[in-house]
Amino acid sequence: RIYMGSGLNRVSTGFVEKSGHVMVKLSLAIASMMPFSQAMAQIAITCQPVQYGTLADCGNGKLTVTPGGAVNTNGCPIVLGTPQPGVCKATGITSTTGSVEFQLSAKAANISVSGKTMVVSKFNIATSKGGRTKTYTSKTLTSTQLTVPIGARINTVFPQQQGSYVGSMIMTVTFTP
Repeated sequence: RIYMGSGLNRVSTGFVEKSGHVMVKLSLAIASMMPFSQAMAQIAITCQPVQYGTLADCGNGKLTVTPGGAVNTNGCPIVLGTPQPGVCKATGITSTTGSVEFQLSAKAANISVSGKTMVVSKFNIATSKGGRTKTYTSKTLTSTQLTVPIGARINTVFPQQQGSYVGSMIMTVTFTP
């Protein structure tokens, strides 16, 4: 939500979890989806969204949340609260070993409210320089979860429209026994 007041706009960009194949709505809106395959019967994927929180819109700028939880700004916005990286977790329904790949579908996504957009880009899976694809080879999945953090950068352009921004992006999770 962006709130008007004291000469600043506040932008809140939180994410909400959806269920489906494993669909996650992030405020930058990453959707995590597992393809229908043999892997679907072997592992379960759950995700928590990236949360940018409420931002004071004081001008053009960038806000990056790294997979490790670090918050970096360039110019404005001013962060009001504590942004959090997204986190996906893979769990073996039964103990199973194989390769698990997490891949985001695009380099950037638009999130919007009332026809106004912000661009989310520079996605990183697992590390600050991880990029949009992360593969874990020879990974044994059991009830102990494989935790995969996700970070991204949001670009603000002054004046930013007040409201809760929503969008979507596909993340494909592929498990190969």
